[in-house]
Amino acid sequence: MVVISAGALSTPLILQRSGIGQSAKLAEIGIPVISDLPGVGNNYQDHQLIMSAISRVEADIDETGDGIISADPDVLSRLSEEYKTGKGALAWNYADAGGKLRPTFTDMKEMDSFEFEKKWIEFFIDKPEKPVMFVVLLAL
Repeated sequence: MVVISAGALSTPLILQRSGIGQSAKLAEIGIPVISDLPGVGNNYQDHQLIMSAISRVEADIDETGDGIISADPDVLSRLSEEYKTGKGALAWNYADAGGKLRPTFTDMKEMDSFEFEKKWIEFFIDKPEKPVMFVVLLAL
């Protein structure tokens, strides 16, 4: 058994160049077909991503950021009262570290992506303070 793991973009390329994929496309470019798998490389879509790592806390821990994140009205009301004294979860620093990522116009051009370039010009080119992505480590 062989496992190919080269990411969402490279894995289909490796498979197709090896003869695994849609037989009509492979034959058209002269690659001998080993396995006709029409789905290889089809329907890939780029997605915005919010990634989180979930951890469990002990049952006796009664204060996490869940109520804030889910905007629970009871929790927010209670925490707002606590905050008036400078205490409680709203006084915590949830963001331990963060960073804004913003490619330069030159970086964007080197990506050679018409769709990204179009969005860059529409949303970012005149807003140098606006990051394309914000990465933060949260303690919730």
